[in-house]
Amino acid sequence: MEINGRNVQVFSCYMNNIPERVVECQKQVFDTFNMELNQEFTDLSFHHDWMDQKIKSLDFDILIFFDIDCIPLKPKLYEYIVDQISDDNSIIGVEQVNQTRTPNFVYAAPACFGITKKVYEKLNSPSFKLRDEYDCGGEFSWVAPKYGVNVKLFEITSSLNKKWKCLNKRYGNGTTYDDWLYHQFEIRFFDIATQDKINAYQFIKKCKEIILKYKWSQ
Repeated sequence: MEINGRNVQVFSCYMNNIPERVVECQKQVFDTFNMELNQEFTDLSFHHDWMDQKIKSLDFDILIFFDIDCIPLKPKLYEYIVDQISDDNSIIGVEQVNQTRTPNFVYAAPACFGITKKVYEKLNSPSFKLRDEYDCGGEFSWVAPKYGVNVKLFEITSSLNKKWKCLNKRYGNGTTYDDWLYHQFEIRFFDIATQDKINAYQFIKKCKEIILKYKWSQ
């Protein structure tokens, strides 16, 4: 799709540990806002492997990734992301830190992550793999200063619980960023055998709230 004169492609992926209803609800939210989203099933062992495979193989101008349990909270998110990175010298993602190894290094995490092809190449094609210093996607922000690339963030504004620390903020399952995004976190821990369904329940509930809100506002 074309946004502000740029070609934009948007993807999320899921594995067989994700409830079908979660996948359906994410798509319904994007459809509510008339936002294109390509959801792909992968049998790769790790999410970061799928992201690396996608970004390396895809011919793209602007690429946006979403976690399967991350959704927009209002329209025009793509336009905002494109505006933030169309200088071809910036990346954008959600505010996050590694809790134990480098708790003072804030990076643009890929629950929602936007990058241009020019920046990907300028950064010497980083990987989404976890390292000692950061979790998934942290390498992009880690090397950005070396290449003079700006790191822009969707900042934590609230969350349903306070499991983790990000400098002077707390966040957890059901985090809202700048009133743009909602990220459930840990949706992969859904376990039918133990009926551990709280994350799926919270995510589906949030999706329904958004769909209903914008259905009545139209």
